[in-house]
Amino acid sequence: MATGRLPKTDLGLENTDVKCDSRGFIEVRDQLPTPVSGTWAIGDCNGKGAFTRTPYNHFEIVMENLLEHENYRLSGRISAYAVCTDPPLARIGITETEVRTTDRPVLFGHERNEASGAGKDKGETQGFMKILIDAKSKEISGCAILGTGGDEAIHCILDVMNANKPCATLQRAVHIHPTLSEPIPTMLGNFETSMLTQTVSEAQLSLLQRLTDSRAETDQLFSILAPNVLYSRPIPERHRVVFYVGHLEAFDWNLLRKHLGIDPFNPSYDRLFAFGIDPVDGNLPSDQPSDWPVMPDVEAYRNRVRDLLDSALASTTETNELTQLLNITIEHRLMHAETLEYMFHQLPYDSKQSTPTATMMAAQGVEPEMVEIPAGAAILGLPRKPDLFGWDNEFESHTVTVPGFQIDKYKVTNAQFQKFVDDNGYQRRELWSDADWEWKTKAKISHPVFWVHTAAGFRYRGMFCETHLSMHAPVYTSYAEACAYSRWAGKQLPTEAQWIRSAQGAQPPGQARILWDPPPVGLDKEFASDYGVEGLLGTGWEWTSTPFAAFPGFRITPAYPGYSAPFFDGRHFVMKGGSTRTAASMLRISFRNWFQPHYQYVYAGFRCVTR
Repeated sequence: MATGRLPKTDLGLENTDVKCDSRGFIEVRDQLPTPVSGTWAIGDCNGKGAFTRTPYNHFEIVMENLLEHENYRLSGRISAYAVCTDPPLARIGITETEVRTTDRPVLFGHERNEASGAGKDKGETQGFMKILIDAKSKEISGCAILGTGGDEAIHCILDVMNANKPCATLQRAVHIHPTLSEPIPTMLGNFETSMLTQTVSEAQLSLLQRLTDSRAETDQLFSILAPNVLYSRPIPERHRVVFYVGHLEAFDWNLLRKHLGIDPFNPSYDRLFAFGIDPVDGNLPSDQPSDWPVMPDVEAYRNRVRDLLDSALASTTETNELTQLLNITIEHRLMHAETLEYMFHQLPYDSKQSTPTATMMAAQGVEPEMVEIPAGAAILGLPRKPDLFGWDNEFESHTVTVPGFQIDKYKVTNAQFQKFVDDNGYQRRELWSDADWEWKTKAKISHPVFWVHTAAGFRYRGMFCETHLSMHAPVYTSYAEACAYSRWAGKQLPTEAQWIRSAQGAQPPGQARILWDPPPVGLDKEFASDYGVEGLLGTGWEWTSTPFAAFPGFRITPAYPGYSAPFFDGRHFVMKGGSTRTAASMLRISFRNWFQPHYQYVYAGFRCVTR
């Protein structure tokens, strides 16, 4: 994406009294004269806009002031631009964020592009329109349109703004059918129901933006799939994909609706999409595609939920409870983004529409080694503070003493795990517990689920294509497979306390490195722990030997009582660290993930310890 251009100011200005600002742009006043009499600066050299139409408008300002003696100024021009994405984004005037930093009463209206006749005809209904109206003058203050043709349709609003006419001028217009601008009068007729006020703080604005961003992320994930697979079940232990289209919104709705004082409009969908599943003892779901609503109805439910929540949140006063609820909705959605990703990973390649280029990093030839961790304290969990968000199982912070141990510096790699496979590790009964052996034998498992067995050897099941198996990348396995390997190696999986002790001082690599496939080990020296252990955060979840259980002082979160407690059953094991697809907010040492021992599909590896 082009985000700007350097100013063209290498004009010998050092020999004149013309000055440039700190960014290199020529300093001009409102009518574009420089401080030097008789000199004007137009175009991208003045930082007041670039590209064809804007510099030409500079020429018009200078010409009319010089020749026509008109009082034509930059400040009289309405800000307008378009970002040439697909679909394009067009914006004019002020933004919601700018309004909320003032005491200016502004009304808010919005309409989804599904109401556009042209969008329906073309099958391009993604996007929305938003408009801001001055509550006193009823003149339009700003507008944004995201959608195909939005960079054209927005000009009818720009013309009304330039004419200083009230929004009723446009509201009463009868637009041609079918066109993208057709819903604009409808949008203008609905704005009375919602007024933006100063009740939304900067902190809450940031949370609302994160909610918007997380929705965009999950929407993009669903767009990867061909429509005919939305009713498929990529993983036997999980719901069909259609469930998640509705669940992400139903969760937000069920969590926020009562707090915001909104009445239900589809209670049956609120219940249908309320809860995911985590079957035990092989009790897999048996529902059929015909048991689920058709996709247009699910999408209509999703859109209605978003509209109602967004309208209410735009004018709701910030409270500690609302901040907690918003953090829950955001992280819950981002958790499911990763769930969707590893689910989609198991779908056939022709089921996925996007085929981005491979992002696997160059292999690093590091040798396995172990790091000595001295005996000492490990701080588990988070302290309870009003401004600190965490899930119920992360509390209460407590300190445990951990005896000295050794831990792998790097995660176990595919190369190391292949030695276990080649040594008949999957066929050696002594390496497996009774339950794990029964599971492995019944399911005929002989290698990790991310490996593909071919006549020429093992290959890697990538997200969008099959690739070579990187010997230097960490292996992804179930807990049962990790335990069998650790026994074969004469080691053990670390406890949660050992993992935290060895992770002291570790840092996540940040959002700049989001990969579909695991990066090779040995790339994280700058993010290593104080003891030199590498790849602890954001390179793959790590199994621990600790059963998922409550910390001392655990309290159920009243808004989400079913998040942790139902899984304190001795059948789930703690995972730490996060994968390359884990959201940055959850790449924290205290975060606890958990799964059953036979679940193979998570982006999870492991490292071993000796005591």
